[in-house]
Amino acid sequence: MMEGSREAGAASFQSADDKWAFRWQLSGPSQDPFLLVDFENDGLAVLFDCGVRVWGKVKTILKVRHLLITHAHIDHLIGFDHIIRSLLGENKTLFVHGPEGITRRLSAKLEGYDWDKSAEQELILDIREYRDGVGTRSVLACNRRFEPVSAPETFSVYGPIIDEKHFAIHTVRVAHGGSPCLAYVLSEKDSVRIDKDRLDALGVEPGPWVGELIRRVEAGSAADNDLITVGGSETSISDLVRDLVRVRRGRVVVYITDTVYEDGWVDRLKELATGADLVVCESTFLQADSHLASVYHHLTSVQAARIARELDARQLMLFHVSSRYHPNLFQAVQEARSVFPRTDMIQPARRTQSRRGRKVSE
Repeated sequence: MMEGSREAGAASFQSADDKWAFRWQLSGPSQDPFLLVDFENDGLAVLFDCGVRVWGKVKTILKVRHLLITHAHIDHLIGFDHIIRSLLGENKTLFVHGPEGITRRLSAKLEGYDWDKSAEQELILDIREYRDGVGTRSVLACNRRFEPVSAPETFSVYGPIIDEKHFAIHTVRVAHGGSPCLAYVLSEKDSVRIDKDRLDALGVEPGPWVGELIRRVEAGSAADNDLITVGGSETSISDLVRDLVRVRRGRVVVYITDTVYEDGWVDRLKELATGADLVVCESTFLQADSHLASVYHHLTSVQAARIARELDARQLMLFHVSSRYHPNLFQAVQEARSVFPRTDMIQPARRTQSRRGRKVSE
């Protein structure tokens, strides 16, 4: 079981023998959900949902460029006000993504405050909501008391909803009763580098050709019969690729919460994320309570494991486990492992006895 921080009950993870280009932090198994993905070397972060435990993570929140909301239930959205509070005074744009209706709901939250000092604030919210291949974009400015800067814009959604330099994010509609809800797939792009040790062994001097070679490989425009000038001589790109180029496959992270199992959206996930490195999936109920899962539109631990197995994932992390299973939340993992052995969860915060005899979280 993965260790969590005492204060937050969440954990960051990076395998020592399998280096990732980013770190991720996940809420505890029965806490309000969030997944924070921190691209440390790029100075930016991505936040999926914003449960209460995002409070206090101001340094990381300042790096968040994209906030992706699955749906508008309070446990997934309660940290939004704290994020805005943390970003006041920052000259930045926060991109917020979610299902239809998210703009109206966030605007209503913002209207609940007086913004008497907003004229000096430069924070911009670029909110985008998605439904059936159509997106709607609204831009709200803090210095206008979060009133829209212009009329909402509609656009067609093909492919990823986010396409950054080093990663892209797709969305998949899931089924959470009457609440519009989305799952997300983060796909890190492959990275290309030159093997410096091999370069030295061949006695080849680096130069502008290195950047050109990397750009062409990344763009997929390096044909086998193409030539590139290296040290004054024309050299086959295919030879350079074979001898010097090393490609690190990008990681894929899937975030699923608050839905019933349906073949339709699972099949869509398989198109986007087969071979995923990490599946973060709710496990609200144990299999014995599958009837409750159907009533409340949630997944069981066995269904979460089945999804990970169908995706041929490397690892499944369970979260969003019902508190009815305290104190033995880990039984969800034990049950899921019968279907998908590579299952784990963040260790819940331990409880100790206070001076007054009341149980408190560490």
